Amino acid sequence: MDYWRRAAGKSRLDRVRNESILDIMKVDHRVTDDIKEKPLRWYGHVQRMGDERLPKQVLHWMPHGRRRRGRPRLSWREGITGEMRARGMEENLWEDRERWRLEIRRRRRTL
Repeated sequence: MDYWRRAAGKSRLDRVRNESILDIMKVDHRVTDDIKEKPLRWYGHVQRMGDERLPKQVLHWMPHGRRRRGRPRLSWREGITGEMRARGMEENLWEDRERWRLEIRRRRRTL
């Protein structure tokens, strides 16, 4: 964000919000979109692998035992399913690689 702020000629002392700077610079793509897209790409890639491949076996592996006391941490898989739900994606969409890529690049639905 600092790059866009300097390019817009605004300092932090001007107290201009980040959204305003993105509007001034006409930026429609954010780094956070890339960060949320990468795990989805990897998930689709691993799901298309053969069942004998180690990454796919690790993806479907469930650890034995109990979790620690307190609020349960969000697992990687729960994060993926949550992001898919936020984007309105179907469960087995990864089978069609081209459509999977298009759906991943689509912006999240605001709830």
